[in-house]
Order: sequence, then C-alpha cells, then structure tokens
Amino acid sequence: MDMKGKRILVTGAASGIGRATSVHLDSLGAQVLLLDRNEEALIQTKESLKNAESKCCVMDLIAVEEIEGKIKELLKETGPLDGFVHCAGISDNRPLSMFKYESLHRVMLINFYSFFELVRVITKRGNFSENGMNIVAISSVAAKVGADAQTAYGASKAAINGAMHSMAKELVSKKIRINTILPAAVNTAMIKQYYDLKQTVDSGPGKPAGRQILGMCEPEYVASVIAFLLSDESKWITGVELPVDGGYLS
Repeated sequence: MDMKGKRILVTGAASGIGRATSVHLDSLGAQVLLLDRNEEALIQTKESLKNAESKCCVMDLIAVEEIEGKIKELLKETGPLDGFVHCAGISDNRPLSMFKYESLHRVMLINFYSFFELVRVITKRGNFSENGMNIVAISSVAAKVGADAQTAYGASKAAINGAMHSMAKELVSKKIRINTILPAAVNTAMIKQYYDLKQTVDSGPGKPAGRQILGMCEPEYVASVIAFLLSDESKWITGVELPVDGGYLS
C-alpha cells in the first residue's frame, strides 16, 4: 500500500491506536495531521514520524462547537484531506447505578458527537480531495456484546456504527467511503485501566477475559487494517463494521 501524496487526519494521535496508526501511515508515505488534546504526547508522536510535512493540532474534542472553526483553520493551512481516522475516545467504566447524565453526556460528546461533527465538516466541498476520501472510525466489540461497567461506552460505539451506515449511503455520491473497525482488547492504557477495575483478566498468557482466542491485540495490528481501509486495496468496501477482535465475536 502506497500512501505517498495522501493527507490523512488522525484523532487520538497522542497514544494507543491513534499513535500506532499515525506511525504506520507515515511509514507508507502519508502526510499525517495529528489531532489530540495532549500536546506533550502529541509532539512525541510527531517526533517519531519521518515526514516533515506532518503537523500537530491540539484540540479537545469535548468542545464540539469549536471543531468546525479549528478544522477549517487547519485545512486552510494544509489543503484538503484524502483520509480521516477517528481514534479519539474515552471509556468511563462504572456501574449503571453510579451513572449520572453528566457522565453519559461526556462520553457521548467525545466518542460520538465529535465523530459526527468531524465527518460533517470534512465532507463539505473543498475540505476533501477531488478524487474522494476514505474514513475509518474506531468502534468496539462493546457495541455488540455487553460487559460490566461499559453501558455508556458500548452505547457510544453502537451510535458510531449506526451513523456510519447512513453516512455511507449519503457520501457515496462524493466518492467517499466510510467504515468502522471493532477491536476487542487492545494493549493500550484504556484497556489496562478497565482490567485493573474489573480484576477479571485470566492468569493465562494472552487470554483477556477468556474470549479473545488469539490473545491480546497490539495497536499496530489495528493500524494495519486501518491502512487497508484507507487504501485503494479496499475500494469496494463501504458501510462495513469490520471486527479486528482476535476471535472475540466468534
């Protein structure tokens, strides 16, 4: 897969799947626009890239009302996008009885509303390439299978999937493809925090919660699938929820 000449926006680029995706796309020749609220970690990601044209954009996606202005400012400087990857997200793990509206609203703001707004903005004329664009969003197996203390997280990821299906139909006339990826347990700070909370990880090697039969997934494994969905190698795939789950949903 050759990404030379491609300009791709990645949210959540400071860590986890977002950082791994940024590094992988850079290795394929892409110019990566790195977006995250953590400026220090974002700079660390930038320093690991080879393409000097890659740029950092510090933004807190909880401020959804500010997204359009900041994206317009960024693209005015860089030019239109060829791809967009939404990796930003939080997981507020707590029992249903402990949830308040404010906590649920915060999860939806960062995980879903910001995704919806980013897609709305970047798919406007002039913000994406004349040849079209490919969009990939990180959903989760939590959108399909329930888990303790993940009600809000699962709901936000299911919302991404639901919106994506309709977006795929609306955006096809603009030559824009959009898909979601459904990881299970990926070796990131978020999943470690969840397992520390639950204290239910199997003692056996590579068997998180006993369902992921291929063992713990590394962020790089997800990044390679994202690159595939961004590339012309997947040109006949749109509107799809693609599990990258090590057999979790099997």
